[in-house]
Amino acid sequence: MSAIMNDNPDNEFDRSTEQVPGKSRYIGFGEFFALYDSVSYANSRGWLLNGELTLTFLSDEDESLKAFQKFTARYRSWCRHHGFPCVYTYVWERPPNTPLHVHLQLHMPDRGHLMARRWVAKSIELAGSNPSSPFKSWKFSLGKRSSVRRQWYWFRYITKGIDPFMGVASHHRELAYAVARHLGIGGRAQGTLGIKRTGRSHAISDQAIKVAILKGEYRVLHELLNEVSFGEFWSDFWLQQYHSRKMTRLF
Repeated sequence: MSAIMNDNPDNEFDRSTEQVPGKSRYIGFGEFFALYDSVSYANSRGWLLNGELTLTFLSDEDESLKAFQKFTARYRSWCRHHGFPCVYTYVWERPPNTPLHVHLQLHMPDRGHLMARRWVAKSIELAGSNPSSPFKSWKFSLGKRSSVRRQWYWFRYITKGIDPFMGVASHHRELAYAVARHLGIGGRAQGTLGIKRTGRSHAISDQAIKVAILKGEYRVLHELLNEVSFGEFWSDFWLQQYHSRKMTRLF
């Protein structure tokens, strides 16, 4: 696993996550690795992202975004009220002939599973009682038997919209190294959007990750991805780090 770790993590702080809405049909390099770093950092804190939520909308981007922001604001308040870490990432998509929708990947402790299912169902139900509700449908999966393998499977699914040429110096070099191909991700365009395509909660933000790096509690992925195997990239390495630290504290 050492091949993917950077001995000088300070250089990683400059990893750009900026995006220009409406300019690309794909998830860019900075966006993709911001999501990946957030999930791996969450694992290093013992937070397995074991929840899969998809919200599909009827309205335009602006109204859908407002509804989503209201939903996530209420979710953050709900997590604080129950003492749960508020950990989630999201990706917006609108491929051809498909309504606008957003995929979320979230963490929920075992003791909160039943409450979370009820809260999501009730929140969507209340929104749906309004004739002007922007929600068309929703799907929520959350289970105690979730695994790291399932976590990364869902992650690859929601990031299927990464640029297929990401990591290729020239689009004409058919055999050139490409991140999408190397990591087993589709690299299929998911529509041009006028809103920010990806994001994550404050608990796993750049700021939180930077603090953890300075404390020596987390290290980001090495930039030379062609040195990293498929299995290493999608491993339980960070979760094992957490369990190792936990055992050390016990003794």
